[in-house]
Amino acid sequence: MNINAKTHSPGPIQPDWGHKGHGLVHEVAAENLPGEVPDFFVSGKERMVGLASQPDLWKERSLNYLRGATSLDHFMAYEQVEGKKLPQDRFDFLAMVAEQGLEVPGLPAKYVGLLPYKVAELYQNLTLDFALWRNEGSSLAADDPKRKALEENALVTAGLLGHYVGDAAQPLHTTVHHDGWNVAAEPNPNGYRTRRGLHREFETHFANVVADEEEVSKRLHPPKLLHGDPLDWGMGIVAESNSQVERLYELEKEGRFRRWFPSEEGVSFLHDRMAVGAENLRDLWYTAWHDSEELARRLRKA
Repeated sequence: MNINAKTHSPGPIQPDWGHKGHGLVHEVAAENLPGEVPDFFVSGKERMVGLASQPDLWKERSLNYLRGATSLDHFMAYEQVEGKKLPQDRFDFLAMVAEQGLEVPGLPAKYVGLLPYKVAELYQNLTLDFALWRNEGSSLAADDPKRKALEENALVTAGLLGHYVGDAAQPLHTTVHHDGWNVAAEPNPNGYRTRRGLHREFETHFANVVADEEEVSKRLHPPKLLHGDPLDWGMGIVAESNSQVERLYELEKEGRFRRWFPSEEGVSFLHDRMAVGAENLRDLWYTAWHDSEELARRLRKA
């Protein structure tokens, strides 16, 4: 999808990781879940992988309402809000951006993006899906239609959550420099690429050639439960990923992402980023399952 060539919007104008990149993030996350996660979820890996790129299809221009409602969820221009305390409400956040003049230069406030909010929202949705399965589905027969529907709900939410976690691990989804260095937002003393096309070249063309599931898997740390505010978790992934933006541009300048002659440094960087996505996704799924136990108790008392 294209925008005006003079505009450096950080918006979702590219096919985000491509299907292979997103799918591998989901696969590695699912294959490294702790044993206490229910069997239906682990065995539903292919269903979740099948949804890995679904939110990108919502960007189809003819689906104007769907595109308008969801396109801001794929990115955040972290440089514009670094150090700011995010309101818990996404609309209050956009109002804050406008009131404090935090817009990306030349763009409306909304183009700062809402990625951490989408991660937090879908995490809570998955926690609810798990809680409902605990209360209403787990005691039913495996082939009971209600049980299967509750399981499908959880798998769909988890698959969609994975898309945005994968986006957050890709540095170009976390910066004003989303597809070429944006000199309107920040000087370019190191001569980084300003020409468009880097976004697609890195996350789709390069990933399609070199991404390897085993290389991603071996970079994962042991599973852990997350504590605190889910919005902070989403923002933490964005912040860490943004810290790798300049390194990505350095590697591009050195020619490390040429798909015809992939370099060790470029391949390693790609696998590192995919591992960040897979590890965070696994831990969000795991934490949602853990936290659903308390939510299930509260729902039973309601």
